[in-house]
Amino acid sequence: MKHDYFADGVLRGFTIEPTPYTQQLMRQYDLRLQNHAEGITIYSGLEEGALMTTSLSSLHNLCFLLKTQDPSFINYTDLPLLGQEGKKYYFSNIGLEQEAGLSTKRLQKAAFVSEQDGLLFHPLFYQHLLPKNTEKAQFTLKGLGQNAVDQDQVADWQFIPMETSPEGKAPVLQLDFTKSAWGKYELDIEGEDSINFGVMPDNIMLSTFGMIEIMPQTESFEQYEISFQARKTSWRYYIINKSEIDITTLRINKGSANQLNGDAEEIPLVQPIEQNNKELSNGDKATLLELTEEMALKERPTEFMHLSFIDGDNKETKVNLPYANSQQIIPEIVETEETDENDFVESVKELSHVYSDIYVYL
Repeated sequence: MKHDYFADGVLRGFTIEPTPYTQQLMRQYDLRLQNHAEGITIYSGLEEGALMTTSLSSLHNLCFLLKTQDPSFINYTDLPLLGQEGKKYYFSNIGLEQEAGLSTKRLQKAAFVSEQDGLLFHPLFYQHLLPKNTEKAQFTLKGLGQNAVDQDQVADWQFIPMETSPEGKAPVLQLDFTKSAWGKYELDIEGEDSINFGVMPDNIMLSTFGMIEIMPQTESFEQYEISFQARKTSWRYYIINKSEIDITTLRINKGSANQLNGDAEEIPLVQPIEQNNKELSNGDKATLLELTEEMALKERPTEFMHLSFIDGDNKETKVNLPYANSQQIIPEIVETEETDENDFVESVKELSHVYSDIYVYL
């Protein structure tokens, strides 16, 4: 598990737990799980050099739940803050293009985890609304790496006619997964597009960030990675002037971490500078300096930033500036209206900016 927010690139505050079905398989096939700083390793009770897949040939998959104990994770991670209702992040070693020659294979679809890896998850009863006046439904269902089975081979399902359906509008196809392994499924209903979704119990879903499903491969050793990218935010410095400082001379420079108040590149600011025109909640007046370019949040900054200004003695002074704190971000959400094909007007929320506010007293 990797994350470029952390100085060593290793994601912290995450656990990887096998699902109950996978725990049962691991006991059956003598597989051992070991936790370490970078993730987990699965060992097999085979002689050295033997193929693990020899004993795993009859397995469907190994399935794990990803859980985070860090409430600030979403703050410093470049993942959507809106539009993820009902979704979890899903990773698998099946169907992804891998770069040739790499010893470690990524499980996300792009270089970093993104909304492309989101999958709609449902509790163990999955319901699908069918077109009105549908009297029966022909369908097939398959799990990851499995062959599709038709409805006669699906253990628990029922067709709920229109007059008794929960929505009261259309018939419902209901699938019961209470006796099935948690994971990703593909549902093909005659006359409709394929539907991909995940299932896990509702109470487990609340505490789960995502799911990993690994299919046994032909190699004797496999190493996978999941990589996250740090979120970039718009940094706003609120300068509270308690001294006789010429506000018009304020500048922000940056350089390498070992550049102590030396000459460095000046950072462009959003103009104009609002001089003493921002009233804070405590009544103080502040000058707002907003950086033009978004900056990535970091556990330990690798660049140095300082504020330069002319003080009351007409001398240039430089002050080291703090970096944005990942414990707090300020999303700016705007609402727009969209009209669908039936002329129904719907309010849509969109994320405009994500701000990091930093307060500096001089």
